Amino acid sequence: MSSGDASPTAFVYETTEEARLLLDGADRDELSEAGRAASEAAYYLSDAIEPEYRQSLLTVAGTRLRVCSFPGRGARAAEALTLLTEAAGEVEDILRGPNASSELRIALRALRRGIDSLARAPISSL
Repeated sequence: MSSGDASPTAFVYETTEEARLLLDGADRDELSEAGRAASEAAYYLSDAIEPEYRQSLLTVAGTRLRVCSFPGRGARAAEALTLLTEAAGEVEDILRGPNASSELRIALRALRRGIDSLARAPISSL
């Protein structure tokens, strides 16, 4: 197992990338902002992950989305909100342990910004 495989951020990176992919191409401001926040979080979460492993995690996230169906923008936004919330909780847990880092703190801020954007989005815009 490489050092990238052992990264405590691997699962949360995959989860964040899945949310980012769900929001990709969003045409509403709130959804676009959440997508940008997810992208920023994924960037900082990927810091400790080997590039080859990072690519495999991204592939898994994309494959999972192709298998699942989310009818309509609202379902995609709701799933992205669930995933970002889950990712934020995981990062908070990691920050309590020995693997805390400034990159994870930045990622957590970005995740919270994405959650806030989705939570503030009017239901009618989703």
